[in-house]
Amino acid sequence: MSYDKVSQAQSIIIGTKQTVKALKRNSVKEVVVAKDADPCLTSGVINLANEQGVPVSMAESMKKLGKACGIEVGSSSCCHYSITYSLFLLLCKGIVFCF
Repeated sequence: MSYDKVSQAQSIIIGTKQTVKALKRNSVKEVVVAKDADPCLTSGVINLANEQGVPVSMAESMKKLGKACGIEVGSSSCCHYSITYSLFLLLCKGIVFCF
């Protein structure tokens, strides 16, 4: 996933902890990991994504990845999640109601 794809994606999760949670819910389409991030943090994300067959892309730096995600600090990883998970989040927030 290129920086352009990351910055244009509407359904993105930023950060290693949140990416791992989304991977455990089987709701991730693609993972992006910064090359300069601490391997102790990112190895778990990469391994989990590989186990689930989720594509992993590498970003040049945490700073560039954070900027592409729309935050002012660096990000070690982010992921693009499925529309099903998007609806789940909206339901949890009470934005979408099912009758």
